[in-house]
Amino acid sequence: MSTRWHYLNVNGQCSACNTFRGGLPYEFGLALDEKWGKGTAKKLYELSMKTKIWDIRELEQLTDAAQKGRLVYVQLYDELVKLKK
Repeated sequence: MSTRWHYLNVNGQCSACNTFRGGLPYEFGLALDEKWGKGTAKKLYELSMKTKIWDIRELEQLTDAAQKGRLVYVQLYDELVKLKK
């Protein structure tokens, strides 16, 4: 769950790849690096090894922020993660 809501990991994938091809994690990682810069997939992989427990209030806040746009979402996400450290 530590990367489930991470703004670098929130990307679309066609339902066929996601459902019937297991998400094609290698190819998805390559696409992440292409979109967000070299090393993004590795960074998310390393982050995925850590435990992160989100509470309902935080998820509701993230949902509201996502509706307001990417910049608002990124700012709130960073604030929420920072507060948990």
